[in-house]
Amino acid sequence: MMSKLVKNAAGRLVPTEINGQPAVPYQGVGKHRPEGRKRGAPIRTCADYPADGDKTVATIKEALQNAGLRDGMTISTHHHLRNGDYVANAVFAAAAELGVRDLRWVPSASFPCHAGMIDLMPDLVPVIDHVAEIPGLTVATGMSGHGFGIGPGVGRIVADLVTGDDPGHDLSRFRIDRFRSGRLARGPHL
Repeated sequence: MMSKLVKNAAGRLVPTEINGQPAVPYQGVGKHRPEGRKRGAPIRTCADYPADGDKTVATIKEALQNAGLRDGMTISTHHHLRNGDYVANAVFAAAAELGVRDLRWVPSASFPCHAGMIDLMPDLVPVIDHVAEIPGLTVATGMSGHGFGIGPGVGRIVADLVTGDDPGHDLSRFRIDRFRSGRLARGPHL
């Protein structure tokens, strides 16, 4: 059975139903605003943007705000400059500035320049600890760009942790389980 045909804004006859589902004929640029959700954020339409189509904003932070970035969302990036592409790093730094947490990163590729992405600890304090859930795994991360300066000292401490020796320092502030409590004490502004 053929569905009803109507003339769309381009002057073509199109069906009002496809495979048993209602179809909205093209009504012209900015004339139809879809409603509902597929998954996640509301469906965007060209009507959400300036008439000239220019969606350019001044900062990555502003772009993330306009996109409706929220806790727990997934960010996907594509590499363009190979190991010189720091855009993904800047995206996650801006997300951290906005206080957005628990993001998942799904890149088409990652390179050594992206190694610092895991260094965005919400309390600005590194993690230097054993991971209880994975016997034998010791983590030292979150130096927030200061790894070069404090790396040798952290390296010695981690070597002591891995070999079971006393590191000679109270490392309670650097424990990984502080994230489980939900009460992070903000560290110094670096």
